[in-house]
Amino acid sequence: LVRGLPASLPAGTVLRRTDVSAEMPWLKNWNRDWERYPVDLFWSGHEGQPLAVETVVNGRPVRLQTDAPLTHALGGRGLEAGPLPQKFHLLGEAFAARRHVTRALEEGMFIPPGDLKRLKRNLVDALIRLAALPPPSRPAPAGDITAPADAPRPASVSKQGITLRLFNRSFPVHRDIGPDRWLFPFEDRGALPETIDPARIGFWLSPVTSWRRLGELARALDELPDQEFLCMGWEAFELARRLPRHRFRLDWCFNLANTTGCETVRQEGVVPTAAREWPAQHPPAASDVFWSLGHNPLVSLSRFPALAERNRIITNPHRDRFFLMELAPGTTALFLVSPLATLAAPRHLPLQIDVAVAPHESPFRVLGQIEQLIAAGRNRNRAS
Repeated sequence: LVRGLPASLPAGTVLRRTDVSAEMPWLKNWNRDWERYPVDLFWSGHEGQPLAVETVVNGRPVRLQTDAPLTHALGGRGLEAGPLPQKFHLLGEAFAARRHVTRALEEGMFIPPGDLKRLKRNLVDALIRLAALPPPSRPAPAGDITAPADAPRPASVSKQGITLRLFNRSFPVHRDIGPDRWLFPFEDRGALPETIDPARIGFWLSPVTSWRRLGELARALDELPDQEFLCMGWEAFELARRLPRHRFRLDWCFNLANTTGCETVRQEGVVPTAAREWPAQHPPAASDVFWSLGHNPLVSLSRFPALAERNRIITNPHRDRFFLMELAPGTTALFLVSPLATLAAPRHLPLQIDVAVAPHESPFRVLGQIEQLIAAGRNRNRAS
């Protein structure tokens, strides 16, 4: 229902579900608008000119306009005051307008309803067509938020300027939003999004709770091509010893907050990530230390059964809001509801953005917000 069935599924396949109740509990609170991908619509036009709308879908721009010219509206109530936000809020079954930018549209304009209807129909057709196309190939950015173009960096991290790490299992990714690298849960490696270049996909490993689990994980990793894996704990050192052809990086929650700690980790063949406690005004000088930010940051991990219900918001006496998510069997994570607002980070360091979608949030809307932050960060770096 959420992700759709695989295109290769033979017709007539019997589908079974584990919940035999008449209505699944999670479905009661499911909002269909969460399935709509948000787009920004930019409107323009003056009296005597056509009404034009522009947007970008899947990295591709589109511009459409009416045949009829704009005229002054009787009574002074123009398109920007009602018809555009009302009639263009829902765009077919798959899209919704996140915002309407009308600075380039003269106020108090009117267009015949029939022309407005045709424009909307053409826009929906264009959105569907562009969303089905693969993202356009783009050259490597001249600079990114993490490092100026002339800064010396090891070859192993130079292609990982911005890494986007997704905590939610089976995250509904429908298109690429621009990070240099994606990190998905290792358990989801068999159901990766087809819209993302496999060469830019990596994995993070859930915490290892036993030597038996470590052995199983090592055997599974040994079957994969050489690549980097993100670890959350001490297992990084043992995996690096057993599988030296792979590259293992310690997550920020390992609490490396000084240069001595990072150097100790490097001597064990593991890549360090700075702890969130590391003072931002005195970031690591070494260019191979990752910096991290979080949308709804991880607060703690527990190997004990969760006392609160998963997938709902919990509020403490200080009005802080949290939610629980199972990272792996036997491991529960607690996240603080605190959306990421800026990509302020040292520019000479590779950046990791952690994303955990809260129960009340639309995953598509969150991805749209992160996409804007990534684009703004890159533009800021180029401007500097």
